[in-house]
This record gives sequence, C-alpha cells and structure tokens, in this order.
Amino acid sequence: MGQDFWTSCNLNNILITDIESDDFGNIYACGFLGAGIFRSTDQGLNWINLGSGLISQNVFSLKYINDENILYAGTTDSGLYKSTDLGETW
Repeated sequence: MGQDFWTSCNLNNILITDIESDDFGNIYACGFLGAGIFRSTDQGLNWINLGSGLISQNVFSLKYINDENILYAGTTDSGLYKSTDLGETW
C-alpha cells in the first residue's frame, strides 16, 4: 500500500481560517492576524494577496458562488465583503 504525503502550500506564518476553490481551478485562503485573503492559480505553489480594498485583514470565512463568479469574505471586525471579479476588488 502506498504512502500519502502532505506538502506545504507556502503560506507560512499565517493563521489560516478557511479555504475555498472556484470553477477555474483557483484556490483561496484567508486568515486572522492581518493575513487577509490570498489566491493561488497554480495549486498552491504561489500566492497573491487580494486584501486591497478590505478595511479589515482579519478574515475568517470565504464562500464562492459558482453560478455568478462571486466571492464573499466574512471579517471579524468590519462585516461582510463581496467581490464580483474573483477577489481583484471588494
């Protein structure tokens, strides 16, 4: 029987609170302590910060709505945010 291995996705020193994926193969991760929201287009090898436009960088949840390509982000201290362009703007 083969072995299963876990590999790091290069989001070190961030308290990740939620992950989500979209219909295009992108992965999103969010976190506390000023982490914000990140997107990977290459299965977690590289990440870009999507936090521009968010008042709070303490994000605890993400939800992707596939029929409309909408991404929602819930923060701890400034409410709910909506992006209609997969996190480019909020």
